[in-house]
This record gives sequence, C-alpha cells and structure tokens, in this order.
Amino acid sequence: MFNSITWGQYFSTIITLLIIYYAVIGFKFYKWEILAAIGIRKVDNATLNTVSLSGLKKYVSPENDQEYQPKQSMEIDISPLAQAFTDEVAAFLQEADKVEITKEGIINSLQSICSKYAGLKNADCKNELIQLIANEINLKYPNLFQPNDLARLWN
Repeated sequence: MFNSITWGQYFSTIITLLIIYYAVIGFKFYKWEILAAIGIRKVDNATLNTVSLSGLKKYVSPENDQEYQPKQSMEIDISPLAQAFTDEVAAFLQEADKVEITKEGIINSLQSICSKYAGLKNADCKNELIQLIANEINLKYPNLFQPNDLARLWN
C-alpha cells in the first residue's frame, strides 16, 4: 500500500488538508478577528445611537420642483452666428459669380446654407438678414431676385 504513493504526494496531501482544516476552523471561530486584521470592524448594537424620527422634518429641506424644470430661455447673443451666416453667404455669392448658376440653383444653395443656421430661423434679425442677402445678390445679379423670392429660404 505504501509503495503506490510517493513521499512527495503524501506530504503535499497532508499540507493541503491541514490548510483547509485551519481555514475552516479560523473562519468558524475567529471570523471577526481575521476581518479586524484586514481593517473591517464589527459594530455592536449597543453602540448604535438611534433617535426618533419625529424631528426629522426640520433637517430635511423640501424639494423645489422648479429646480428640475427647464429653465426659461435667456437672451442669447446670436451676433456671432449671424456674422458667420453673412460671411458664408458672401463667400457663396463670390464663388457663384465665377461659374454660371441659375436662379433656382442660387435659391437651393442659399436654402442649404440657411439650414445650417437654424438658430436664425426665428431670430429677431431675420428680416434684416434677408434684406442683406437681397442686397448682396442685387450687387452680383441686378434685378434677378424680387424680395418675395427670398422669403422661402428658411422654409
């Protein structure tokens, strides 16, 4: 019987069984001491201080629903947006002068530029921007556009 296993197998089996035995005994009887060595402390029920909840309302502030509602829209300075828009329209008209383009092609291109600047659709200065576009177009293409032709740019 002793010839079927080696001494190395015997000692490794005994050491493994001893480790398992001491781990089970240590966990069963010395669990809190082991956890305290790691840094976890047990809180005794006697040390817990419980107070009644009757005075809790004075510590809890009531929630204000207005904090979670969307804020009122504030005045936003759209002048950089309007400036970028006018610059892009001027650049387009300068390049359109170099190639032959139709009235519908100009309107379609201006509509695509206006779609990039959707914030200007409901702006107070929309009429001024349309007038500025009309003046720019009339400089390049005199009497090609009527004022009502440009009214459908942001539609």
